[in-house]
Amino acid sequence: MFFFLPMRTERDTKRPPDLTIGLIALNLFVWIFTQNIVNSEIQTLGEIHERLFEIERSDADWMMDEASKLLVRGDEVSVHQKFLETHHLPEESDEYREWLSLYHQFERLKNNQFYQRWGFIPARINFLKLITSLFLHGGFWHVFGNMLFLWIVGCNLEDDWGWHRFLGFYLLSGSAAGLFHAACMPDSMVPCIGASGAVAGVMGAFLFHHFHTKIKFAYFYWILLRPRFGVFRVSGGLVLPFWFLKELIQANSGMDTGVAHWAHIGGFLFGAIVGAVSKFYLAPAGAGSRTAPAQNGGQIKDAILSNLTPIPTDWPMDNSSIEKLNELASSEPYHFEARMRLAVLARRNGHDRDAAGLVNQALDILLELEDYDRIIKMYRRLKLEKMDDLLPFIADSGLYRLGDILRKGRYYQESVKIFAAYVKWHPRGIMRARSIYQAYRILKDQLKNEKLAANALAMLRREYPDFSPRSA
Repeated sequence: MFFFLPMRTERDTKRPPDLTIGLIALNLFVWIFTQNIVNSEIQTLGEIHERLFEIERSDADWMMDEASKLLVRGDEVSVHQKFLETHHLPEESDEYREWLSLYHQFERLKNNQFYQRWGFIPARINFLKLITSLFLHGGFWHVFGNMLFLWIVGCNLEDDWGWHRFLGFYLLSGSAAGLFHAACMPDSMVPCIGASGAVAGVMGAFLFHHFHTKIKFAYFYWILLRPRFGVFRVSGGLVLPFWFLKELIQANSGMDTGVAHWAHIGGFLFGAIVGAVSKFYLAPAGAGSRTAPAQNGGQIKDAILSNLTPIPTDWPMDNSSIEKLNELASSEPYHFEARMRLAVLARRNGHDRDAAGLVNQALDILLELEDYDRIIKMYRRLKLEKMDDLLPFIADSGLYRLGDILRKGRYYQESVKIFAAYVKWHPRGIMRARSIYQAYRILKDQLKNEKLAANALAMLRREYPDFSPRSA
């Protein structure tokens, strides 16, 4: 027996994924709220169905001749329609009148079920129901699976785009998924429910924006009465295409699995297109974008920095300049100084979360430009403004690189503090072992603190016995 379950990505977010958490909470709330309604409907329909079938079985000849083929196929509901057309019971009998009354009640309830009213029916396109269907789910595993994948891929994409753009993209992905399913199955009267189309869209965009980001999986298997479990990691660029291929195979198999595979395919394709366009075309290289790779050389970095709008030295560091700074930060994505000033103002006004997010953005810009001198100056500024307590909120990859840059700049005391902070604040971070190792080397070789170096080495050997210095 083998079982594995995706858990999370190894890329931390710079700010809390409030919208993703809100969408998950809303879907769970709606699912809990609707369970009583749906279960009550199912129970009532089941009771009526059984009574109808009981009356139909009383007509033994009809059951043998007319209903046998339907029953062989397992299509018990169609037996009622067939009985209405070809029954042998006298129409004036009490038994038939009871059957007819129950049949009309059964049809009325069946056609007015909750999912019929609010789910998306491909043969009857309704744009409002395209949206409402995204928040409806069937059983527990249906809602659990969708919300798990939304959590895994949604947090990072919301962090990239901000909650406004992410929400619009999420709803458009779900709508595109429903319309694609309707185009592939235009005559279907089966209501589609669930967020899987929208989540598939997020997965498609994630593929382009986080191709190399690794997804952590937990696994469990049982061989010869000995259970084994652990964790493995696979990049999104490998996992998501495999998932898409599986959906294509199942959609083309012709089997009725009760899953809207075409909606998954449509959502993923829509998300992949949006992800590719937003990454490669909507933000062209240059001073006004965030996609110009620093590895193209110092000329690009110098061009970007020289084209930034200078901030006058006489701009007051008070709330009167917030609007101007926000305009700069919005119009010039590489304007790290505008973000740093906004961070200082946010901190002075007591908005620590906003300040941490802005510090993250400024650090990301300078890391992307590989402007190490400005990164060190930025760190000094954080200490001068007494904002270094915001460092726990910096994404793990940025925090490690900050420590490494300080090490290369020979700021050994500060570098060790950053690596120690990483170990403390990111107990599951992908760079944790390297942070311990770097702290050990600095303590041993540069700071000559044998006691602390020995403690760091002992921790490394205890927690990461297979760690190799060549990987650091």
